[in-house]
Amino acid sequence: MSRPQSSSATDQQVAQLRQQFAKLESESNARFEAAQQSIKQNRQVWLSLKQQNKDLKQEVSKRGATASRDAGKSQVDRTIEKLEKEVHELRRQYDKIMQEKKTAVSKLDNLQDSVRELSKAPAGAAGGTRAGSARDSAGSREAREMRVLENRLDKALMKCNEAQSIRRTYEQ
Repeated sequence: MSRPQSSSATDQQVAQLRQQFAKLESESNARFEAAQQSIKQNRQVWLSLKQQNKDLKQEVSKRGATASRDAGKSQVDRTIEKLEKEVHELRRQYDKIMQEKKTAVSKLDNLQDSVRELSKAPAGAAGGTRAGSARDSAGSREAREMRVLENRLDKALMKCNEAQSIRRTYEQ
């Protein structure tokens, strides 16, 4: 009978060992599955990072190409701006010269009127008609005022044209 006890003790030990083995096997399977899951997640992260890296490289290459084109444009833009400034300066000089010309023409007209008045004054004094010379001087005053007003108008028109020219330059 000692054998059945030993057999039952051995059976119990075998059962315990089988339970421990099953427990260890399930733990091992759980660890294996967790490791596989971790590997799978790491692989997905790696693939995602690899794709992002590829996208970023493409973006950098695009921006590099764009930057080189922009550098070319900026040189062209600088040249255009320089030429526009020169055109603007030449336009300003032209307008200034035209204004000086108009002023000189106006002064010439005034001087010619004065010469005419002076040449008429002795003739009127010799004839003895004071009323005629008063009419002439009133007419010449009006003519002079008219020229002054015309000159003012011309100056205002010049300023207006210059302002429009500047506006067109900036709009381009």
